[in-house]
Amino acid sequence: MPKGVLSIITLLIIILVFSCPLFGPVNHTDKVVRAESGPDLTIETITSSPETPSPGDDVTFTITISNRGTAISGQCYVAYYIDDDYVAEDYVSAIAPYTSAEHTLTWTAEAGIHTFTAVADYKKQVSESDEYNNEKTYSLSTVGPDLIIDSITWSPSGPPVGSTVIFTVSVKNQGTDVAVSSHVHLYVEDIPHGFKEGERIYPGETQTRTFSWFTKAGPHEIKAIVDKDGSVPEIDEDNNEMTVVFSALLPDLIIEDISWSPEAPSILDNVNFTVFVTNQGGATSGLSSVDFYINDTLSDTGLIDGLEPGASGNATFSWLAKEGTNVIKAVVTSGGALTESDETNNEKTFTLSPGLSDLVIDSITWTPAEPSVRDNITFTVKVKNQGSGDSDDSRVILYIDGTSTGNKMLEPIDAGENKQATFTWRVEEVSHQIKAVVDPQDAVPESEESNNEKTVTFSIAPPDLIVEQINWAPTEPAIGDKVTFTVTVKNQGASGSDYAYLAYFIDDEHVSSGHLDPISANATDNLTFNWTAIPGEHAIRAFIDFTEIVTESDEANNEKVSTLIPIGPDLIIKSIDWSHNDPDIGETITFTVNVKNDGSSRAGGSLLHVYIDNSPMGYQDIPAIEPGTTVSRTLDWKLEEGLHTIEAVVDDSNLVVEISEKNNESLIVYPAPDLAFEAVTWSPINPLPGDKVTLTAYVKNKGSRGAGNFQIYLYVDDEVMNYQEVPPLDAGAQITKDFEWDAAIGPHTITLFTDGADAIVEGIENNNSETIAFSIPGPDLIIESINWPFGEPPTGDEVAFTVTISNQGDASSGNSSVSYYIDGEYLASVQLSTLEPNAKTEESFSTSISQVGPHTIRVVIDEGNQVLESDEGNNEEAVSFSTENVNSPSESAPEPAPENKPRSRPAPISLTPEEEDHKTEILFGIVLAIFGGILLFSLFQVVRKK
Repeated sequence: MPKGVLSIITLLIIILVFSCPLFGPVNHTDKVVRAESGPDLTIETITSSPETPSPGDDVTFTITISNRGTAISGQCYVAYYIDDDYVAEDYVSAIAPYTSAEHTLTWTAEAGIHTFTAVADYKKQVSESDEYNNEKTYSLSTVGPDLIIDSITWSPSGPPVGSTVIFTVSVKNQGTDVAVSSHVHLYVEDIPHGFKEGERIYPGETQTRTFSWFTKAGPHEIKAIVDKDGSVPEIDEDNNEMTVVFSALLPDLIIEDISWSPEAPSILDNVNFTVFVTNQGGATSGLSSVDFYINDTLSDTGLIDGLEPGASGNATFSWLAKEGTNVIKAVVTSGGALTESDETNNEKTFTLSPGLSDLVIDSITWTPAEPSVRDNITFTVKVKNQGSGDSDDSRVILYIDGTSTGNKMLEPIDAGENKQATFTWRVEEVSHQIKAVVDPQDAVPESEESNNEKTVTFSIAPPDLIVEQINWAPTEPAIGDKVTFTVTVKNQGASGSDYAYLAYFIDDEHVSSGHLDPISANATDNLTFNWTAIPGEHAIRAFIDFTEIVTESDEANNEKVSTLIPIGPDLIIKSIDWSHNDPDIGETITFTVNVKNDGSSRAGGSLLHVYIDNSPMGYQDIPAIEPGTTVSRTLDWKLEEGLHTIEAVVDDSNLVVEISEKNNESLIVYPAPDLAFEAVTWSPINPLPGDKVTLTAYVKNKGSRGAGNFQIYLYVDDEVMNYQEVPPLDAGAQITKDFEWDAAIGPHTITLFTDGADAIVEGIENNNSETIAFSIPGPDLIIESINWPFGEPPTGDEVAFTVTISNQGDASSGNSSVSYYIDGEYLASVQLSTLEPNAKTEESFSTSISQVGPHTIRVVIDEGNQVLESDEGNNEEAVSFSTENVNSPSESAPEPAPENKPRSRPAPISLTPEEEDHKTEILFGIVLAIFGGILLFSLFQVVRKK
């Protein structure tokens, strides 16, 4: 055979081997497919014969199996269980729809109550429409006696130890048949104590058996058993015995109480103890003893006669109290060999601490209550014993600023009482630390040694020296007069002052000093000094405590300045006038110089000098001038080309002693213009933000020559806002110009400049401006706070935020809005009504946040800038918070509870197979088929060629 044909045939065989499982039928031999319709096997009925068997009887169970389905069932098995234990199985033939089959099982009855269960198709061989109705359970009880110990009693009910007690055991037959015998055995502490034979007992009948016993101390278990050997077949063999606890009566001595006197002893006090013993048992006690211990050391022993049940007795003991915590213990012991019903309750223990003193500084006071510096004061130190015991002698030391002022002895102080010690001291400063210490060397035993001192701050209300007034005489001195100054110093503080010094200054020159004695609170004192009046205005300054010796409540108010101007003349050049404006070269000009006495007294004769371009033009006599009087002098001069300075000086040689020697001259430039503002007005007078303000400038040429074209500039806050051209302005002429400005919130400076470009050469260049200050009120909205009701709200909860908004400006805000953002995302906006200055309002909004973690709330007021504010940069606020996850870490479904009732029968087999995906197998099969077809075609081609 050719090799090619052999290869193709081999490949075809391989394909057939691998593809057969793909195209063959699927065999689910290990799976049972659930039928949507079909047979349905149920246990219809279970009966027994006889219905109430006796133990040992043969019981026949009849089981009816029905097919409630729509198809024949096929063969299967039924299983039987008694008390959940597998018993047997039975073969079940096919059952037609809606028919039944009966099966029986025989069982030997046992005593008791039993359950019989039948399970059809327990091997799950039949595919049923309902797999959950295949079993049924039947209950039955056997007939027979049931002996129990109904009760165990004794007589007498409370026998003492050593007496005879009779136990009565009641036996009852609570079954349904006669018990042929009823033997009863009695046990004491599991030791047999005999048995009693019993007669036959009928159902519901009770019989008694009696036993006697010599009582012993302590509790004992008494047990009775009926039918111990199981000779009587019973319905229940597990309820034939009963156990009770029996106790004989015994005494029981206890320490009922321990009292002592005194109740709060101090160290070394004689303390008397009374120990009360009670017999709370059921029998009389013998002679007993009481041992009394102090700190586990036997101190004494007392005796108590025999006590009847419920009776009490006592024993007394004494002890000298010692320092510290002492353990007091009393132990009672019953006499003889007699035991007690409880041997563990014979003692009582407690601790007793003799009262110790506890000395404290209760208070530190002083008199007088409001002393002054250098006063002698008395400190009273109150020492209190707040302990529970009396103290010994003690000592008190008083410290002032860490320095001891002495010590005082105190006699013993009873508990709860106090004593005082006094100390005298002279006040030196206004503030001191006062410390009192009692028992500084711990000589007195105390319950607390760390509270023996107290510190207080002693502060006197400091003085406050001021220069209340400066007076002088004469009140209107003339130049050269002797002036006497009287300086009044007041202590306006709350306490007296120490010695102090007063310094005098005139025109900042130190003149003299004086010494002041201490001044009481609200009192005054005076010092005087002299001075010869000289011309001019003078600053008279008085400075109290300039050496800073006195500590005051206010160190910044120790001086006062008054101004003194001696009476005298004051010659000034009131004005320099000229005959006409805009003169021609060579024209004669007449200058008029007006000299005025601006002082307060007559000025003697003087001279007036005139200078033109710094060249003297001669002088003229000025006669004596009364105060307020003006004298005029004239000077003719031919105008020369150019600008010229005209200067007039009166009393150039200082012949007249004047109040001021610095105002005797004046100078003008001629001929020249002089542009100056006569006035500036505005409307409205009190502008609001956004108002258009009209400023009116009144400019006059005060010079002697006309001014050419110039400009008037308007500056707002040093920034040029506008200017206007002004045509030539003749000497003496005036012009008016209006400017407008839009009022903006806040303080502003408005300045108008005439000849703002310096185009005009003027005689005076420093009078070209006029400045006005404005302050335009405006609102200022801010977010004061953002609050929410709890720290970390749970995710998903609705959270209410409260926003407090205030207007911290000085004008109403008008309507605006507030916008809310969460994590940068816009949430909502609401309108905000007008807020008056300093008013507040609260706005709220709610939202729920689904994501756990940090978040940011941002609130913005007036986001669209509807309101003009004094500060537009403080309209928003942001806060951060976190949400928490309140769900459990795992949301997975709980695991199913385990099966609580295990069965010994076989587990049912699942009828529903797992779904399988055969797509891959089918696809692989298709590919193999195609490949096989190609190989067959290739084989055919090879054979044909051959």
